[in-house]
Amino acid sequence: MRAILHIGGEKTGSTSIQWLLEANRAALAAAGFGVPRGLGGSNHVALAAYAGREMMVRDLLGMLDEPQGLAGLRAWLPARLAMLLGGQPAGIHTMLFSNEHCQSRLHTPEEVARLRDLLAPHFSQVVVLVYLRRQDQVVISSRNTSLRSPGRLPAAWFPTEPGQLALLDHALLLRVSRGSRFRLEATAAAALDRAAHVPSAPLAANFSFAASGTARAAL
Repeated sequence: MRAILHIGGEKTGSTSIQWLLEANRAALAAAGFGVPRGLGGSNHVALAAYAGREMMVRDLLGMLDEPQGLAGLRAWLPARLAMLLGGQPAGIHTMLFSNEHCQSRLHTPEEVARLRDLLAPHFSQVVVLVYLRRQDQVVISSRNTSLRSPGRLPAAWFPTEPGQLALLDHALLLRVSRGSRFRLEATAAAALDRAAHVPSAPLAANFSFAASGTARAAL
């Protein structure tokens, strides 16, 4: 069995991709693609929470059903993952995971290696899929989100904290991926129909093409 790990990045349509996977779970299973449940909803936040530093993932821990903190998560998630994978229907050849925080919260090879070591025992291949968006567009999209969210308005237009700056550092993403020996597949972010809150045809088609194993742009 192989795995596709979609890690965003943030502001590239990740929520719509997650909605696409959840809404088409049965059709995907019929085609041999499994979408796990029990990792934090359609957005598999348990993955980033498990691998990251506590100061960077504290809010993600609060999204999970088991309020046991980071130590508790690291104790139970390996067994939970094994159970979820063992319960997949016959014919599943590829598991699809999606969590944009794996790009925005994991900043060191050690953190990414922790995630790799969680997944690797279960799969013959783990391919990381990331959508890269122009950094100025990421900043504008993040600002627009803040303007629509009371109490979340940042003090400055441009991010200044190290964790925020990592969102814009595509070179860091590549260095971390290589340092952790993950295979990284990169693609430009496709258009997103935000008004309808569903994936536009280009984004849905691009993700389907990449996840099928026919798209290869290994870096």
